Amino acid sequence: MNKEDLTRQRFFEDFEKRFSEEIENHEMTNLIAKPEVFKKLNLVAQNGLNNLWGLLIFCKSKKIYFYVNPNESMMSAMMRVASQGDLPKEQCVCLSDVDGFKVWKDKCHWYDLFFGNSRFELLAELGKEEKLKFLFNTQKPADEVIKLFN
Repeated sequence: MNKEDLTRQRFFEDFEKRFSEEIENHEMTNLIAKPEVFKKLNLVAQNGLNNLWGLLIFCKSKKIYFYVNPNESMMSAMMRVASQGDLPKEQCVCLSDVDGFKVWKDKCHWYDLFFGNSRFELLAELGKEEKLKFLFNTQKPADEVIKLFN
């Protein structure tokens, strides 16, 4: 087993132990949203921006989590130290438990041909009365990832 596989296995074991959930699948994603969405999800955006990199974790129980690892790149660490920012924190929210959470893939349009990144975007919303919309920018094509939500 190579180092990457061993690291993944340790993460899965730790997550399963801490959250009492068995991981079925995962997807690296960038959650892009307005501050109201981050507040509703009890998440803190990276460096005050409108996005947060993390993992969508799909469990055998059909629960879906958004998990942010507290690690940072060398460049991010240098920028954080220079700006006297806080150390990154582990963050996790069970999206399945959030009131009104749903996700879908936008319809294809003829002009998508010019915007290649749209095939990696999933739209999402939460809330019942006041709907808050946001975006998951995925690593795999959205057509593959949307199937994991069912």
